[in-house]
Amino acid sequence: MSHYNCLISENIDQILSQEKIGAREFPEIFAFFDYVKHLEKLSILKFNLEDKNTNNIFIPASNGGSIAALAILFSLSKSHNCFVRIPSNGLGQEMEIILRVLKRINLFNKKIFIISNIEFTSLIQSKKAFQKIFAWGANETKSKIEAITKNLSAELIYFGSQIGLSIIDLNEFFGEKQVKQRRILDNFTSDILTFDQGGCTNTKFVIFLSKDSKKTKIFLDHVNSIARKSRFESTISLQEKCGLLINASDFLNQLYTTKMFSLADRIWFFRLNQSYPNLFSNLDQFKGGIVGFNEITSLNQLETNLSQLPNFGRITFSSSNIKDYMSNLKIFDRACHAKFLNIGSTNTLNYFWDGIDLSAVGE
Repeated sequence: MSHYNCLISENIDQILSQEKIGAREFPEIFAFFDYVKHLEKLSILKFNLEDKNTNNIFIPASNGGSIAALAILFSLSKSHNCFVRIPSNGLGQEMEIILRVLKRINLFNKKIFIISNIEFTSLIQSKKAFQKIFAWGANETKSKIEAITKNLSAELIYFGSQIGLSIIDLNEFFGEKQVKQRRILDNFTSDILTFDQGGCTNTKFVIFLSKDSKKTKIFLDHVNSIARKSRFESTISLQEKCGLLINASDFLNQLYTTKMFSLADRIWFFRLNQSYPNLFSNLDQFKGGIVGFNEITSLNQLETNLSQLPNFGRITFSSSNIKDYMSNLKIFDRACHAKFLNIGSTNTLNYFWDGIDLSAVGE
């Protein structure tokens, strides 16, 4: 193995220590670099020392972190120059730290260029050639980026909004031993609150399989009890959180939803009384712990229920029985099955994203 084939593994722990980035304070960043080291070990991530002098542009969302950083790292591994445009709301702490760490690696520090929007505008008006443009954001943002970059010959690869869905069998949950119940509660809380629900894969909607609505309320109380004591601190104020709901006016309409929380709760749950056209856009803007849910009494209702809801990104399950049932539904093709994950895994890194192999971004 050449020196640069284990570039991350040899350098990263020392750099994180020097930067005083601790695992307790920044668990997601440590998880990112552990995954990167794992990819190196499997030779999925390999570094090319040839200076190609080719360029890629990256436009992460303001809440963008691990996936955008992973795409940048794979591009760096192919020896491309990477121009990263800072979003209007800033890079976000996770992305900022990851890029700072990567720039500490000698091979990368002259290949990562972090640019403002003004610099980005000047860049695309220049005669510099670009191979690909990677962008993340709301679905309606894609047309704006297409208009800005229309004169470039580069291929635009756009990753639109996703919303995570969890399906939890409460009938089975309340029959489990206390240890397994706690594991499900911890994992479900993590799916919602990692990145303070600002990630594009966080759970924002839940389907409960339950024959007793009282058990749903008991489960929600358990979740909030754990969430209050968890490491997931809120990054937005109570006023900002209320503002998100006010902007999603349909979500406050009692015709559509019923409030199932108190203001003191860490996670605000709403029961969906009926679906409505703006549900996806409402859910998409939520963060800080706002979740919609509905209930079904049997798995036979699942297909009908899902057909009335928006398309979801990753789908996590509390039970393998639900996953097996979902895999046989006609509304999901085989490509969708890669999005089926165990509960607690919605924020798990994977270099296959939206059907795109990020390890091949520079090829």
